[in-house]
Amino acid sequence: MVESSIRIFKGIVLERCKAFNMCSLVEFVCLVIEKYYMKRMLEFANHRIMKPLCMAYKLQTKAKDLDVHPIDENKYYVSSENEKTFYTVLQDMEMC
Repeated sequence: MVESSIRIFKGIVLERCKAFNMCSLVEFVCLVIEKYYMKRMLEFANHRIMKPLCMAYKLQTKAKDLDVHPIDENKYYVSSENEKTFYTVLQDMEMC
């Protein structure tokens, strides 16, 4: 987790801060980033629903109307949303 945080910090945060001088950059890291990480940790600790989870729930509600028939372990028939046709989905090959 530490490596990914450093990668995000270097790749995203410092990339946006190229216009800052050294004093502004230190102030930014000490004040703004600290508040940001505190907010994110509190959201995580309090189990708040974040944007990726909301997107996953939205996709789950859309998928409820699908008619899926398993054929094999990695092969399914899935109904079309608009027409009366079925698609064959091969999960292991990631193709439809």
